Amino acid sequence: MGAGAIAGSGAAAGAGDRPLIATIVLAAGGSSRMTGGHKLLEELGGRPVIAWSVEAALEAGLGPVLVVIGDRAAAVARALPHEVACVENPAWASGMAGSLRLGAAALPDGIHAFAVALGDMPLVRSAHYRTLMGAWTPGAVAIPVHQGRRGHPVIWSQKFASEMAELHGDAGARALVDRHTDVVVEVPIGDPGVLVDVDTRAQLAAARAMLSGEG
Repeated sequence: MGAGAIAGSGAAAGAGDRPLIATIVLAAGGSSRMTGGHKLLEELGGRPVIAWSVEAALEAGLGPVLVVIGDRAAAVARALPHEVACVENPAWASGMAGSLRLGAAALPDGIHAFAVALGDMPLVRSAHYRTLMGAWTPGAVAIPVHQGRRGHPVIWSQKFASEMAELHGDAGARALVDRHTDVVVEVPIGDPGVLVDVDTRAQLAAARAMLSGEG
């Protein structure tokens, strides 16, 4: 599905007075620390890691979901729900900023804000998105915090999309957060899912254990 499909899904999601929040899921990077496989395609609770990350954004029901893919693009795309739109980053190896630029450029018109999520964080839940949305106000940047540590996803007011489109390197959006500390809202989250990623086999095993504990 191409990026152009986002606008149609966004029109439905924006019904009523509720702000329309698009989500960019970053899923383009390589998997050099995950021996013997690709971290986004590893099995977790019967589904690929990337499916957990994307489905949480969809289930939050905030608006359209865009996934930026790159390394193993075809395989990652096959693991995604059909409701999302994909944008491929052929220069994924140059760093996260390139994916953020592409994602920001592909955002549909008419949104009030956008979330940036990471594809390798499968313990993020739709409830986290809704909690962040409840704390977000126009012009703000809402960041989840668990036990003093900032995590993901982060909700950005739409006005920051143009600055995100100018990022370079592999520092992600941290420079923007540092530039706009006056509008940052830290949102307490009671569980560690907003911090957990799965770069390594050990981290994947820990995520499996945490997921089992939820049941």
